[in-house]
Amino acid sequence: MKIEKRWKSDDKRKRVPRGLVLIAESEEESDALDWAFGKGVGYDGLIGTSTVECKLADGYGEHYIYIPVVERS
Repeated sequence: MKIEKRWKSDDKRKRVPRGLVLIAESEEESDALDWAFGKGVGYDGLIGTSTVECKLADGYGEHYIYIPVVERS
């Protein structure tokens, strides 16, 4: 999975950070996103939303993003 920064322009046309995107680069990664968010796509392309957390794996080592699974009925 690839991670990229996303930007927007402020009132003075200066680039300011808007967020990060995690981009699936394989079928397995895409399937994992389907598992977490579902497969239904809205008219605006939205599949699902979730609150994410960034944590240290063991308190001092590599860090990771945790995305809880979206509950579906």
